[in-house]
Amino acid sequence: MNRKVKMGISKRVFIMPITDVVKKQIAQQRRLFFKICFDCGAKNPIGGTRCRKCRGSHMRLKNRTLGAKK
Repeated sequence: MNRKVKMGISKRVFIMPITDVVKKQIAQQRRLFFKICFDCGAKNPIGGTRCRKCRGSHMRLKNRTLGAKK
């Protein structure tokens, strides 16, 4: 058996806090303001009326409440 095994190399990613106010607002908009389909769970734009994946019309807004980190 001549099988080559690739070794996974883990990369460390350092996350820096965003200090620019405008960039932080843009990031929050992208992360918090969208709709979730009840049927398939796909993320959809906030103005959408039908799911982009399953074409269903039963959607909800993303829950934006702040909770404690675990």
